[in-house]
Amino acid sequence: MLQFLLKLTLLLPLLIGMAWVNWSVDPAILFVEHQDDPSRHAYETIVADDLLAGRPHRLKTTCLELLVDELIFRGRPQIDTIVLGTSIAKPVHEGLFGGPNFFNASVAGGRIEEMLVAYQLALDCGLHPRHVLIEIDGRSLGQRVGQPPSSTLRTAFKRLGIPIKADRDPILPMIRRALIPGEDRPGAGKEHGAFYPYDELISPRYFQFTMAYVVRRWMAHADKPREFVSQFGEANESLLYPDGSLEWWGNALAQTPETIRQKFDEIHTTSVAADEYRPAANKCRLYETFVADLVRSGVSVEFVLLPPNPWYFERAEQEWTRAGKKLPSIETEAFIRSLAAKYNLRVRGSLDPRRVSVTEADYIDDVHLRREAIDRIFKASNANSGRP
Repeated sequence: MLQFLLKLTLLLPLLIGMAWVNWSVDPAILFVEHQDDPSRHAYETIVADDLLAGRPHRLKTTCLELLVDELIFRGRPQIDTIVLGTSIAKPVHEGLFGGPNFFNASVAGGRIEEMLVAYQLALDCGLHPRHVLIEIDGRSLGQRVGQPPSSTLRTAFKRLGIPIKADRDPILPMIRRALIPGEDRPGAGKEHGAFYPYDELISPRYFQFTMAYVVRRWMAHADKPREFVSQFGEANESLLYPDGSLEWWGNALAQTPETIRQKFDEIHTTSVAADEYRPAANKCRLYETFVADLVRSGVSVEFVLLPPNPWYFERAEQEWTRAGKKLPSIETEAFIRSLAAKYNLRVRGSLDPRRVSVTEADYIDDVHLRREAIDRIFKASNANSGRP
């Protein structure tokens, strides 16, 4: 026994060294503490540098949009108008508001949680927006499984007085599951282990990967600016403008109503009648809590409702009519308009494409509008309201 403990003691410095290297380098960015660290995201830094310098950037690969937003917020202290929403809102640009102090912080695939994170990041960076535009689509109020792991989101919840659910199980059950694996463990636990990703600190396999990464960086002289090779090809590179707005990639702009129907016909056969997008009570409460906080802070808030492709809308409407139900988007729009009326907020657009006079030719796919179509929706809402 004594001999075993002696050998274990001799191994301890090696384990500590391995853990230190894996933690310090962390090439796969496994650890939550590193995921929002700009120094570990070279491409996001390049994107932000271009935008801050007033240069549009062609997106050559995916990037963490919220991290780019944070870098912009740090480097641009005068932002009065912020757009929050999903990729559907990305074409919304500063020209629609007549001023340069504008930034579109919409996030692809984002929901209310990403909006809260983006706005909290703005506050944490010392910004005091006076105008917030919240984009709503037919999926915005639907239930969501889980929420993005983010310390910033927890900060936002705390600021708004929203109860925070524990991200991790108590330590004793984790230890028990690690020592006595059972069938009741969740899927991620079965794949990685109860202590993932921190068990990778003493993983020889991750250490080998880390050292190989360090060698590649050294050989490539990583201290010099890196040139990123496009993962998409030039025809599939979106153009991101300094105001955070987006122009869709060439292949998307080349889509026609016929090619869109062909592409999405089979996909929507079984999905358009799904019930998952119907407004959930907890999401409605979250939106109202956020809006009420903005209004109390003196922020001018408005909603913009951007409809789906008319072909998709009509097909979904037929499915719901046969089921004897209303479209979930009808309930979503009704809630948003009632919320706007309660706080005297402006609402632009509609989730019903027939109310904003868009056609199938105004879309690049089933839900994303072309830039010029969004311009028309904004100009029409200005004309109807008499506002500039």
